[in-house]
Amino acid sequence: KKKVDPIILRRMKEDNLEGLPEKIIVKHDKEKMPEVQLNRYLEVIKNARSAPSESGDKKTHIFNTIRTLSDISLHPDLPYLSDLGFAEKKDNEIIHSSSRFITTFNLISEIKRKDEKVIVFLISRKMQRVVKRLLDNKFKIETHIINGQVKGSERQHLIDAFQDTPGFNVIILSPEAAGVGLNITEANHVIHLSRTWNPAKEDQAS
Repeated sequence: KKKVDPIILRRMKEDNLEGLPEKIIVKHDKEKMPEVQLNRYLEVIKNARSAPSESGDKKTHIFNTIRTLSDISLHPDLPYLSDLGFAEKKDNEIIHSSSRFITTFNLISEIKRKDEKVIVFLISRKMQRVVKRLLDNKFKIETHIINGQVKGSERQHLIDAFQDTPGFNVIILSPEAAGVGLNITEANHVIHLSRTWNPAKEDQAS
């Protein structure tokens, strides 16, 4: 730190941007898992415990189980359905199969009533596409997605479209993409629909 101090200037928001509104972090009441989600979650745990420890790499087995549980806790169909499989399901069926989706869409409905803007952070690209479809259909808007597949030159155009729309709007961001040079000043709500393994990356996204 002593070596880089003379050549690197670190500017803190608290020191350089006066009048920033207070950041309020809200932990919402937990919505119980719908039966289909809970059953899938418990089934993965049961299968993981009954799997012979000598079969394959035990560490890989554990990490695969954790990853599957993480996916199911977001949506029970995420590990099992393709884009086509989700396309064949009705919007309400998708939403009401996941406790996170139920809570998220209730929150976004409240934000719409206030005529405000919200960023939804979501890691899975498949679920980004699913959520975009649900938002577009439910709220009659054109939701944009910014992730690693969107070129840097295109990102600002999508952000401008989000910010320039009067009143309510939603944009879906990958936490990884959001951590690099994006500055969105119009959104006053952030929803972390899925969580990153790195808390610092999540803080940067917020």
